[in-house]
Amino acid sequence: MAKVRIVPWSSKKDSNGHVPLYLVIRHKDQRSTIAIEGVRMHARHWNAARQEVRKTHRQHHKLNLYLKSVVEAAEDAVLDVLLRDGTLSTHVVKELLRRTEKPVAPSFFDYFQKRIDEFRDRSQFGSADAYRSALKKLRDYTRTTLHQDDLSFDKLTVSFLRGFHTYLVKVHNNKPNTVTKNLNFIRSVLYVAIKEGLFPQENNPFFHLRLKTRRAKSQHLTIEEIWKLEDIELEDGNLNDVRNYFIFAFYAAGMRVSDVMHLVGAHIRRVRGVWRIEYTMTKTDDPSFSMPLLGKPEEILRYYGWPHIGPNEYIFPIMPKRIRPGTEEAFKERKKNISFINKHLKTLAHECGIETRLTTHMARHSWAAFMDESNLPIQRIQQTLAHKDAKTTQVYLHNLRSGMFDEELVRVLKRIDS
Repeated sequence: MAKVRIVPWSSKKDSNGHVPLYLVIRHKDQRSTIAIEGVRMHARHWNAARQEVRKTHRQHHKLNLYLKSVVEAAEDAVLDVLLRDGTLSTHVVKELLRRTEKPVAPSFFDYFQKRIDEFRDRSQFGSADAYRSALKKLRDYTRTTLHQDDLSFDKLTVSFLRGFHTYLVKVHNNKPNTVTKNLNFIRSVLYVAIKEGLFPQENNPFFHLRLKTRRAKSQHLTIEEIWKLEDIELEDGNLNDVRNYFIFAFYAAGMRVSDVMHLVGAHIRRVRGVWRIEYTMTKTDDPSFSMPLLGKPEEILRYYGWPHIGPNEYIFPIMPKRIRPGTEEAFKERKKNISFINKHLKTLAHECGIETRLTTHMARHSWAAFMDESNLPIQRIQQTLAHKDAKTTQVYLHNLRSGMFDEELVRVLKRIDS
């Protein structure tokens, strides 16, 4: 069978340093070369081993789709020629290639999947999971409405997206915020494509769509309800463990449950005679969050064997020892554990007579609310934990790292931590 490869022709470099790409077709002792019209680039953008344009080229995705179609058309043309007379004729191949070569509309689904793969490569498994869910719904809608298994960029029109909006509401029973999230994922992917020259900005359908988000009312526990959780007598077991995780997260400045799961012995350090909780946040990757270890969290840590826990050993019995942070396995295990914890928090709330829907994230909201109600000069913390403003987040984390709030934290929490 003849082999078809693409080769940059360095001897034909122009004044801008661009070289043309050629099809090189080999069959036995025969060889034929055909210029690929309209494609020139710096040789550094071409990956010969992978036979594709590197990501360093602004239009790499569009060019790779086009070049793939050219190679496939050439292979078909060569096969026709060889079946006809067994001779590799450049003239005949060129003529057949001209007839069979058709412009290929870029696949939005393929491009969407590449964005998902990029999230996974960066270990952003939560984003990859959310985008994957949106893509699945979009595929299902396309099969239902267009009766096609693929979606080209030119099909992304205002009417198509409005129909998808209706589909999410009627078929998936998605709430307004979920609908907006799914559409925002599509918009995000499309905007990257626009920057890469795959889609004209003037045809952007999101210029004519208003994506509405309803701000959910932030719920939190009162300090009296926190006390109820602390005081309820529980036997050793799942319910007691879940209560401990929640209370620890509250007193550790609303620590995310993902960080509670991955807390290891090395994260509890003695600094100038004072035990401190110091760790890098999983979600923000902001280094060295630090605050003094208060009485209640210390009591919980000792219950689980601290300080006799190795530097790299998990403190809480949540994540299996073999699983390390930052892996896809850790992400999947974390999702499963959050579901398990939330299920038991619901039972715990019922046992304590708490009507507020109790979830792992409630510890963060409750911490923020308590700091605000205590007139501590860190009202920005509430905004930080609610993820409302990135600049505020930076200020808050900087202040906690510097130990600026140590005295205020101890003063306020002594009322409830003694």
